[in-house]
Amino acid sequence: MEEHFLRIFETEEPEKLHQSLTKAVQQNFNASSFPNLSQLDKKRLGEQMAKVLADENARHLLHALTLELLKILARDKTGLEEMINDDLLRCVTHAARLEPDFHGTFPDQTELTVTTEAQKVLCNVVFNSGSAQRYVSRQEVVEALMSRISANKDKKRWSLENQVWTATASIVKQLSHLLCLTCWNICVSI
Repeated sequence: MEEHFLRIFETEEPEKLHQSLTKAVQQNFNASSFPNLSQLDKKRLGEQMAKVLADENARHLLHALTLELLKILARDKTGLEEMINDDLLRCVTHAARLEPDFHGTFPDQTELTVTTEAQKVLCNVVFNSGSAQRYVSRQEVVEALMSRISANKDKKRWSLENQVWTATASIVKQLSHLLCLTCWNICVSI
């Protein structure tokens, strides 16, 4: 099944890409390791996913499926550092609407799925990748998350944005845990 990952992005035809992404996500929905993917394969996948996510003309569904595949692949720590690069993290942060331009805002209905999937990806990569941890600390992601949490208190929107709130809280929890571990390690080394 894993060889299929390498062929997913061979086409630039949106309909075929959609079919390939859907198949890969469905087949690997519960997978947590991908031993047949080399570090080079994962690096290529990271570059290919960044390319799709950077394409503003791609349909939201392609972005959501690409992010869902990335979330699945990010469960496996092996080769994750090679797959996760600054371009990919920049695309994920943009899709999660965690850039300074979006501070304190929520996605509209058409962007909700993409935003939620992007935040779920950040949960996995921040938990499993040191380079992702460093990236989010440099890019004011924590500030954006806190701004999002405090921004919209309109209870009518809660049901619409429940997934976004949940994903936001999960990322903040992950980052808080990592910050505590970092402080502990510094204290122990003194």
